[in-house]
Amino acid sequence: MAASTKNLALTQLTHLAGCASLMIHQQDDWHSTQPLWLVENQALFDDLSWLPAEATGTVLYYAGHIHGVLLDWLAKQPRCSELILFADYDGVGLSNYVRLCERLQQQVQFWLMPNWQQKLQHMGNRELWLNNRPLFDSSVEKLNSLKQPKL
Repeated sequence: MAASTKNLALTQLTHLAGCASLMIHQQDDWHSTQPLWLVENQALFDDLSWLPAEATGTVLYYAGHIHGVLLDWLAKQPRCSELILFADYDGVGLSNYVRLCERLQQQVQFWLMPNWQQKLQHMGNRELWLNNRPLFDSSVEKLNSLKQPKL
């Protein structure tokens, strides 16, 4: 019996309903020829005006630490042409980047928005940064051992 190919018209569904959702499980065969953006911040997921004008692909929201189900799903097979992580710029965000780099067989891009340093100074949370500093430092060490490109 030949396997059937199913297409999910994400663009059309998103234009119709404002979003589209997909229940993932490790054994599914979902993939895209476009980039997959993983976005940690709910407000930025809800308002995609920050996306570069030339950006294409699918945007997926996750909260805080990337759940093992999502990590296993991404690691099962290549899911996209390019995986772009837009995490919070803190220890948790960098830790998620490390976890993706360790598990996936494809390059992962940690996306830094234009003028990110100024935005971080203006909107960043110093207490959160200090609380997550040990995780940030250990993630930097792991990245150096993985020989990942510098951010």
